[in-house]
Amino acid sequence: MSIEIKDLSSSCGPHALEDLNPYWVNLMARHGSQQVTATMPRADFLAAVETECGVRISETPIPLAEWELELLGRRIVPADAIVIDRAELPEVTPSGGCSGAGTQYLSAAGHEIADTSDAARVHVYALALLALAEYLDARQPTPPVNEADVEALAGLIEQCGQTCESWESNARRLLATGRVSVTHE
Repeated sequence: MSIEIKDLSSSCGPHALEDLNPYWVNLMARHGSQQVTATMPRADFLAAVETECGVRISETPIPLAEWELELLGRRIVPADAIVIDRAELPEVTPSGGCSGAGTQYLSAAGHEIADTSDAARVHVYALALLALAEYLDARQPTPPVNEADVEALAGLIEQCGQTCESWESNARRLLATGRVSVTHE
């Protein structure tokens, strides 16, 4: 690319700017039969023009390699980040409900909020629910309790002569810890 810049305020005559490659430029100034050429980094030249003229220059980007183009469609996030694809968000619809004061409601996945709710407060609430969901996911799952096991354990406790108001509830609680199991013989 070559741009000719004419200085109308002095007798220096024309100037020329030439791109050498994406990183370097030549600035040439002619005065009579003399020519002076300065080679400088493109970024430095553009920064000087921006400063001197009080403008912002947006360069045309250098053509990218195929792998760079692939990365443009991706976002780099920290390894511990929670990334939610907007396509996974449930649809928000007017719920049709209305309070006695005439407040309209919005609904998403069976949950409602007033359409006058503050977005920042709803965001904090959503983050709190997400934190609780992450906590529950990280915990060891509680194994399902087999009712036959509850009855068998309750019978064993009762045979031992222990006194308790509800053998089944205690047996259920013990089995729910995952540390007690019953083997049927």
